Amino acid sequence: MNTKSNKLQAKDLINVGVFTAIYFVIFFAGMMLGYIPIFIPLLGLVCPILCGIPFMLYLTKIKKFGMVSLTGIILGLVNLIMGSGGLVLVAGVIFGILSDLILRTGKYQSWKCTLLSNGVFSLWIMGYVSRMFLTRTEFFTSLVSSYGQEPSIGKYGRMRKSYLKEHRPILYNHLLMSEKLHPHLLEIERTAQGRVETMLPHMMEVAGVTEELKACDPMRWVGLMNTLKAQVEEILYSELILEN
Repeated sequence: MNTKSNKLQAKDLINVGVFTAIYFVIFFAGMMLGYIPIFIPLLGLVCPILCGIPFMLYLTKIKKFGMVSLTGIILGLVNLIMGSGGLVLVAGVIFGILSDLILRTGKYQSWKCTLLSNGVFSLWIMGYVSRMFLTRTEFFTSLVSSYGQEPSIGKYGRMRKSYLKEHRPILYNHLLMSEKLHPHLLEIERTAQGRVETMLPHMMEVAGVTEELKACDPMRWVGLMNTLKAQVEEILYSELILEN
C-alpha cells in the first residue's frame, strides 16, 4: 500500500505539466535578454531569479519523488528540440534528479531542503550557458550568424523578418533563440530570387515585353515591366513571406 502511494498519480502529472509550462514561459521571457549580446553571460543568473517564485510554489505541492526530475527532462527536451544542444538536456536530467533527492531527504516538509532544491534545480540553465565554454567555437559562430553578420539577407529576407516580428512573434523568438533565424531568412531570400529569375522572363514573354518594344516604345516597356514586377512580388509575398 505504501509503495502504491509513492507512485505518481494523474494529479501529480497534471501539476508537473502546468508548472513546467509556467516555468518555461517565464524562462523564455527572461531569455529575451539574449537579444543584447552583453547580457548573455547573465542569463544563468537572471532566469533562475525570474523562475524562482513559481518554482517554489511548485515545490510546495511536491510530495513524491520524480516530479522535479520530469520537469528537468521536459525542459531539457524542449530546449533540445529548439536547437539549444544536448548539454541543456543533460543538465536538466542531472539537476532535476539531484533536486528530487534533496526534497526526499527533507521528507518534503523541510523549508531548508526546499530552498536548496530550488537552487540546485536552477543550475540546469548552466547547460545553456556552458556552451560558451565547452563548445565555444560552435556557439559563437552560430551566435554571429543569428545576429545577421553573415551574407546579407536581402530584400525578401528583410520582408520575412519584418513579418515574423510583427505577426508571428512566437515563431520569430523560437528561430532567434535556436539560432536558426538568419539561415531561415537566407533560404527565403534565395528561394525568392530563384523564383523571380524563373517567373519574370516567362511573364515578359507572355505579355510581349521584348527588346523590340523597349527600343520603339521605352515608356510602355517600363510601365509593363513595373506591372510584371509588382505581380511577381505579390505572388512571392503571399507564398513565401506569409508562409507558416
